[in-house]
Amino acid sequence: MIRDFKTTDADAVVDVWRAATAVALPFLTADFIESEADNLRNIYLVQGMTFGNPAIGTDVQPLGTLTWSNTREDHDQALADVLRRLPNSMELTRSQLSDVFNHNGLRTLHNKELTRDRVTEPLKRARVILREKEAAQMAANPNFGLF
Repeated sequence: MIRDFKTTDADAVVDVWRAATAVALPFLTADFIESEADNLRNIYLVQGMTFGNPAIGTDVQPLGTLTWSNTREDHDQALADVLRRLPNSMELTRSQLSDVFNHNGLRTLHNKELTRDRVTEPLKRARVILREKEAAQMAANPNFGLF
C-alpha cells in the first residue's frame, strides 16, 4: 500500500535512507551522511511530496539492501577472479585494469563500462578478497609459521 508521508514517518524514512546509502555509497563519510540525514529530515521531506510503503522498513528495504549487497559481493568476486588469472595485476594501472575487466565482460553494477575512476573502489574490494584468500591458504598450510 502506498500512502502520503506523515511527519511521524520521518525517523523510519531517514533510517531506511541511511542504511541504503551505507550499502550503495560506502565511500561517503559518516559526517557527510549525518549532515545529509539532517537535510533529508529538515528540508527535503518537509518541502517535497513524499509517498511511501508502510512496509518499507520491515519488508522492502531490507530485501533490497540484501540483494544489492549480494550483487556487489558477486561483482567484487568476479573482479578478483580476473585479477587472480593475471600474472602481473599489481603492475597494471587502473586504466589498464578497467580495460581488462571490460574485455572480460565486467561492467559496473549500473551496467556502465568500467573506467579508471569507476574501478577504484571495486578494485580495492577485489584485492581484499585476494589477500583474505591468500591468508586463509597460508594459515591452512601445516608448515605455516614454522621456522
